[in-house]
Amino acid sequence: DAEIGASNFIGAGNAIQSIKFACNNTSTGAMPASIPGYSIYMKNVPATSTIFTTGTYSLTGYTLVFSGSLNVQSAGAQFSFLFDASATLTTPFARTAGTNLQVLVIRNSGTAATGYAWDCSNGNSTAGNAALTSRRYNGTVVPAENSTSLTSSAYRPAIQLIRPIATDASVASVLSVPSPSCFNTAQSISVNLKNTGTSPIAAGACPVKISITGAGTYTSTTSNSGALAANATEIITFSSIPMSAAGDYNIKIYSQLPGDANASNDTASFSITNTGVYTTYPVSTGAEVGNPLVFQYLKTLSGNNHWTLNSAVTASATGAFKNADLTDSIYPHSGKGFYVWDSYSGASSAGHRTVLYAGCFSFSSPASISFWMTNDNSLSTFLDSIYVVYSSDKGQTWNRIPGAGFGRFNGAAPTPIWVSKTVDLSSYAGQTIQLGFEGASQYGNVIGLDDIVVTANAPVPVTFGDFTGVRENTKNILKWNTVTENNNTGFELQRSVNGTEFSTIAFVPTKAENGNSNVALQYTYNDNASTASAYYKLKQIDKDGKSSFSKVVFIKADKPTRFELVSVYPNPAKDNIKVSVASPKASIITLSITDITGKVVKQQNVQLAMGDNNVVVDVASLKAGNYIIRLT
Repeated sequence: DAEIGASNFIGAGNAIQSIKFACNNTSTGAMPASIPGYSIYMKNVPATSTIFTTGTYSLTGYTLVFSGSLNVQSAGAQFSFLFDASATLTTPFARTAGTNLQVLVIRNSGTAATGYAWDCSNGNSTAGNAALTSRRYNGTVVPAENSTSLTSSAYRPAIQLIRPIATDASVASVLSVPSPSCFNTAQSISVNLKNTGTSPIAAGACPVKISITGAGTYTSTTSNSGALAANATEIITFSSIPMSAAGDYNIKIYSQLPGDANASNDTASFSITNTGVYTTYPVSTGAEVGNPLVFQYLKTLSGNNHWTLNSAVTASATGAFKNADLTDSIYPHSGKGFYVWDSYSGASSAGHRTVLYAGCFSFSSPASISFWMTNDNSLSTFLDSIYVVYSSDKGQTWNRIPGAGFGRFNGAAPTPIWVSKTVDLSSYAGQTIQLGFEGASQYGNVIGLDDIVVTANAPVPVTFGDFTGVRENTKNILKWNTVTENNNTGFELQRSVNGTEFSTIAFVPTKAENGNSNVALQYTYNDNASTASAYYKLKQIDKDGKSSFSKVVFIKADKPTRFELVSVYPNPAKDNIKVSVASPKASIITLSITDITGKVVKQQNVQLAMGDNNVVVDVASLKAGNYIIRLT
């Protein structure tokens, strides 16, 4: 049971005709079309905030207003992830003026609820968020009056009570709002106008007005184009709204139906942000309270959002973050604040994805984004990830940057640690894009994000001339030259047997004095280890740790003369490894994995074709440690 204060009602004397609850879909099943077995009771109580105590309940003074199934619908719900569960009262209830209303909801099905949970709020505006303004019972046994004990709680289900009004129009929902971005063209906004009264509304009889203040001002009025019967809706669209100036636009859209007897549902208020465009670099940001945040916007792609600031969930003076699943706290990389992707929620959040993003960046030359990330050391087997993502359509869709996904990097560390990551953005030179971090939940570990730096329009570190490779006798010869070098440390030579998964085989230091040169420089490396066909690329590394890549070169190998284990990827690994094997003929071999004591921990027979072969081996069952692969 819970209580609704008198101030929540428009008036008294008119009977409440229907009730609506907000609920959300859970991982326990599909959202049902109806929820059976509910009884709803109402009664008037004095207009003071009742503090509920744990104990049995009584039906004394209550009126049974409904018994049956709640109807569920998503269309018209306030939020996309919420559903409306509603019922028309079989016994309309009239609240007495000046009184509060207590509502008692009983589920009589005697089975566990699946697929849904009630959306709740804390406390109330009068008594405070911690006030125990409701009682509840969780169980599958049908509750009984004067027997079942209800536990006092600060949580109350979100309830809407509805009474009929003859003349009433509402702005029922906002259908299209531009995401925060850099707008250089006029924008459009659409809302759903609904006849929430019992009398029809004639075509053109309900003016709808938009009023904008803030970074720019704008007003416009239109009307419904068609007649609206009771509960009918019409989409109202305002087009050609100027929003080219950077800043926040405060927007109100309201219906102006003559004779409207209910003003509480006339208006929709919200804001739209023109982020402007970053053109001066570097752009650096942490997550400190009181400082402007560059990455401050959220877009949920699926499920619920799990991004927050550690300062929002901890009062620690050091900024330490800890949840019920962590064995040790995560501390900020610098300062006292950092971003947290925390999928621990008490219920499975696997598959939930949300983008934390910034405004627009304009790159006239190669760019990069660097950041520090950490993860907890809870050794969860369900590993969350973050991806660096971009949007080129004003934040409407988000795409993962190839190779820019990051998960747990050292779950076995005794304490959480921070590592630096850099993602090359050279592919987006000459474009204006938005950047973000997509958190992807597997209901696993916490990921921290701090000290983000976007760098662009700096001198190109290395201008490559050519990069070639040839096979001579038993070795692959790689040659490349540079036209200019700036702040260069050298080159990692990376090799792959499939053109996708590369590993470093050598480092070649720069020939440029102090890493700087304006003359052509020649480099050569002989790869004597590879008898299989191979792909090669160069990773150029700056003195400040930033990097860029060359094109990819392919060298076809001679026919193998012996069995050779060419490469193992990834290393280290947690689930599967890909073992590349060169074979002089079609044959069956035995692949064995041993620990450092020589004990065979995994063995399988492999059918090889003549030439290059890729063998996938499942290593998920192996404990963390060092292992040796043998072919016999």
